[in-house]
Amino acid sequence: MRFWRTICLDMSATSGMKTDIVSKKRRAGDDDRSIYLNYWYGELVQHYGLQKPGSPRQPFEVMIFDQHVMRATARRRFFVSKNGYIGLAPPDTQVGDMICVFAGGKIPFIIRNLEKGKEPSNDTGEFELECSLVGDAYVHGLMDGEAVQMIDEKAKEFQTFKLFWVFLF
Repeated sequence: MRFWRTICLDMSATSGMKTDIVSKKRRAGDDDRSIYLNYWYGELVQHYGLQKPGSPRQPFEVMIFDQHVMRATARRRFFVSKNGYIGLAPPDTQVGDMICVFAGGKIPFIIRNLEKGKEPSNDTGEFELECSLVGDAYVHGLMDGEAVQMIDEKAKEFQTFKLFWVFLF
C-alpha cells in the first residue's frame, strides 16, 4: 500500500475525494487504490502481450492516474531509507544522504553530509555537521507532521548543522 501512495504522492488523480483542509489537495482514497490496481493490471497485460485485438482501452480514470504518476515521478528517484521509509527524491540523491525536516517546516528534504571522514572540530570531540541541500522529497510516513511527533515523543531529537548551498555548473 505504501508503494502506490508514494508514486502518486498520496494525492488523488481524480475528483470526488476528501479534501485535506490544510493543503486544499485531495488525498488518495479507496477509489484511487482500485484505479491503481487497474493501472498495474493494464500495464502487465500490455507488457506481456495478453491484450486481445479490439479489446477496450483502459478506463479514463486509469489514463488520468497514469498521467498523474508520470508527473509525480518525473525527475525523481525512488528510494528506500536505512530506516525503511520509501519515497521520491531528486535524481542526484545518493546512498548516505539524509532525510531532514527543518524545524518549523512541513515537508522533508534530502541533505548531504559534506564532512565524511573529517575529524571533530572542538574540544568535546563533536563538530557541527556541514551539509548541502539536495532538494525536497516525498517520504511516505513523514508528510503529515510525523517528524515533529517523533521529537515530541523523544524518539528523535533535533540536530544542529550548517547548511551550504552548493551549485554545480
